[in-house]
Amino acid sequence: MYKSITLVGILFFSLFLVPWKYVNAQSAREFAKDSESKFATQQFDDAVVLAIAALMKEPSWERAIEALQQALPASIRNNENKIAQLKESTTKFTGDYTVEESQEIVTRYSNLIAISDKLMNLPEIKLKKGGPIKFDIKNYGADLRQAKEELLKNQELAAEKHYQLGQDLLKQNNIEKNKLAAKEFRKALLYVPDYK
Repeated sequence: MYKSITLVGILFFSLFLVPWKYVNAQSAREFAKDSESKFATQQFDDAVVLAIAALMKEPSWERAIEALQQALPASIRNNENKIAQLKESTTKFTGDYTVEESQEIVTRYSNLIAISDKLMNLPEIKLKKGGPIKFDIKNYGADLRQAKEELLKNQELAAEKHYQLGQDLLKQNNIEKNKLAAKEFRKALLYVPDYK
């Protein structure tokens, strides 16, 4: 479970940090082309980041503007739909899986905030013929705070669940059960350090 949380974290940081490392190495055309390829494979967040990278280099590049106008709504819709599904499945605590889903909600809100931040840092975007193009930027800060609170609550519940399982196993006064109890206590500590 923690491998998946770590993997999600690594993917999040690689998604939003690595492309900026290579902004100077690629041209706007290459970024726009890569954005279109990502969009075609339904990697909407990547498509947005690459389109923004293209526009950072060349703010009036029409292909990049079109790529962003296409990918941004798809990225937002995809993340918001998945968040809604995850929220529905995490209304009742069911164990470790609930914590994983809560972590994914936090990650998706963080992705949306990172995209919004990148949009706000764009120079003025305008077609060669026409006025500036504006993008609606939603503030997900309150949603992220609430998701983090929910994650902490679910981590506490998971820690308590594993702690109680460990206590029940210890009561059986058996070496094998004691080993299993130790594993449950370690799981509780993974969720909440220094738990009980």
